[in-house]
Amino acid sequence: MPFRVLHFAEPEEAVFAEGISEDITTELSRFHAIRVTSRMSSFQFNASERPAQEIATTLGADFILSGTVRRALNRIRVVVELYEALEDRQIWSERFDRADADIFAVLDEISGLVAACMTGEVQLAETRRTKAKAGQDLTAYEALLVGLDLHKSGDISPRVATRAVAAFSEAIDAAPDFARAYAWRACSFSRTWDFPVRQDQFDQVSQDVFKALELDPAEAEAHRIAGAVCRALHEFDRATLHIEKALELNPSDAHIAAKSAEHFAFSGQPQRAHDLINKAMALNTMFPGWY
Repeated sequence: MPFRVLHFAEPEEAVFAEGISEDITTELSRFHAIRVTSRMSSFQFNASERPAQEIATTLGADFILSGTVRRALNRIRVVVELYEALEDRQIWSERFDRADADIFAVLDEISGLVAACMTGEVQLAETRRTKAKAGQDLTAYEALLVGLDLHKSGDISPRVATRAVAAFSEAIDAAPDFARAYAWRACSFSRTWDFPVRQDQFDQVSQDVFKALELDPAEAEAHRIAGAVCRALHEFDRATLHIEKALELNPSDAHIAAKSAEHFAFSGQPQRAHDLINKAMALNTMFPGWY
């Protein structure tokens, strides 16, 4: 059951809106009954005027979720609409007017309601929350989104990676229990390395990623990164446990599937690698060359 998330926003809110879209995508990916098209494929249609049927055909999607994000003072408005794409029929819409501090609850509510509309009865216990929400504030979340925007920009230079690390560090300073920020800081920090890698650099990545898992054992990206760390230590069995957990927690994430394929190729399991990279390509039809 393919699915995608589309967002529209004023230019100054673009990073914030894209972050909300990606978070909804991530949360929906946890429902095993839904196959979610990757952000890389779906975000190319932001603000597109193309008909829903045409977009759906391009993405191989049955449903399209579109939305708007607006902020004023300390309030936030999120409007979402779910369409059965091939019939061009709206099957659900909702407007959420909340204090901006409630954004995390809004994201959870949207993902749950959308999944319920698409799958009938939803076992909410099947989802895993990637954010340790207690103690977070919007400042930390926005800093995380800035870091992710830099990290996923396609520019993997040390200069951009250093800026991403600074943004993730700002998120951690604002919310020391923010598991996702630790996980992504580890990933970005590894792009700043010179070679050969110093032991203190490797230790910093390990410290961050395992801190993320300590704070939130259900953080899929942290398990993926932990798998890479363990593989670098030649602890292949331990690495595989983390990779399998990442796949279990987020079965429709194209990036995790592709990186997991990389792991199994290194580990001498070519068929598993082959299956996973094919899955990643199906989830992300606009996949990058390294796939």
